[in-house]
Amino acid sequence: MVILSIEASTEVSSVALMGESGLISEYSLCSKVKHSRKLLPAIQRILSDQDFSMKQVDAVAVSVGPGSFTGVRVSVSTAKGLAFADNKPLIPVSSLLGLAYGFGGVGLPICAMLDARKKEVYAGLFRSINGEMNLISPEVVIAPARFCECIKEPTLFVGEGAVKYQSIIKEHLRSFASFVPPSSNLLSAAAVGEVAVQKYKLGQTVSHPSLVPNYIRRPEAEIFYRNRA
Repeated sequence: MVILSIEASTEVSSVALMGESGLISEYSLCSKVKHSRKLLPAIQRILSDQDFSMKQVDAVAVSVGPGSFTGVRVSVSTAKGLAFADNKPLIPVSSLLGLAYGFGGVGLPICAMLDARKKEVYAGLFRSINGEMNLISPEVVIAPARFCECIKEPTLFVGEGAVKYQSIIKEHLRSFASFVPPSSNLLSAAAVGEVAVQKYKLGQTVSHPSLVPNYIRRPEAEIFYRNRA
């Protein structure tokens, strides 16, 4: 089993190849070049460097948001194009679940946060139950102080939103809030791929027409044009 995983919902995009036993290869792309210009070359390179072709890939996984509207749109479109061209199933993965997935062993609820701008975050609260990461409150876009009102026990905060609003979180939750080292706050295609491997084994794939982004909040362009109308 080989899964090609794509993540571009944050400023640091990445692509990975995942096997049943774990990570085969991953490329992270932190630059000012737009996602639309760097994702396909990165995918072509990672396949070439591992002497793989799309014929050897069993499924394409992608983080479907929430996150950067442009990044999510580009990554979902790229995944759909690849899957359609080679008749591969798709595996949608929540960006917030991808962030939380690697921390299941800490024994605390995990709050995954991404910066939503406008002084808000995309946030989801997860808990590992019998080795499976479960969403225990709906994914929302919300002011970080308001989300803190939902926290009633010691919780681990991860993600760029947790970094940006760490002082606010600490002010509201004090000793209830724990944080991870800076490098652990990055969402990666490998993490998305780890979730995807489990979903693939359970048959949780979708077809090309069924894959849609999960923006949570409507894109600015849509809001602008609706208001004008």
